[in-house]
Amino acid sequence: MGGRLFDDLFFQWFLEQNPTVLREIEQAGDTYYIHSYLCRKAKEFFSLTMARDRSESVNKSVGRYGSIKGMNWETFLSKAKAYDPSQTFIRYLRGVELKSDRLFQQAKPIDLLQWFRQTLTQGLAEKAIDTSDISRVILAGGSSQWPFVSDVISEALHIDPSNLMRSDRPYAAISEGLAILPALQRQFEETRKNSGTNFRNSVIQRSGLLSRE
Repeated sequence: MGGRLFDDLFFQWFLEQNPTVLREIEQAGDTYYIHSYLCRKAKEFFSLTMARDRSESVNKSVGRYGSIKGMNWETFLSKAKAYDPSQTFIRYLRGVELKSDRLFQQAKPIDLLQWFRQTLTQGLAEKAIDTSDISRVILAGGSSQWPFVSDVISEALHIDPSNLMRSDRPYAAISEGLAILPALQRQFEETRKNSGTNFRNSVIQRSGLLSRE
């Protein structure tokens, strides 16, 4: 659901700047198209831009209905840390029979970034994974382009950002991102074998020296 929540955030951002357009969208039957496609495209455009330079401010058209102007990182963070699902999104979720007390009955706005952080740390705890055992992380899927993803993972896992890896096109498909895994596994096995060989050679050399002495 992570991606859909941010689609909804950008949908609301769009409606804030175009407050009279919702009725027109609904009458035209374009609500789902605007929410789940055009606002998703705006979200992806923004996340790719921020991955390159968080100081930029960008605009993005949303079909014939208008645009989102002046999108910047600071405004995005403020919205992501105080998210309330739109009624349009809630109706959709109820229509697909999704049950979520956190979304439907929240007592206060949701901090989406903190939710991500909690999900990550809880998942590690449930699987009894020690963060010290993690040396590299593969980021896969379009959401891995978000700068806050690498920030949260680096902080939560106490891992250097240089050890976060992604494919050249993680937004195309999760499988492309995960295609990195076999290469890393081979590299790990070769390193381990070489380390073992070097260790054995060192022992042999040391033994030879001792025997000659």
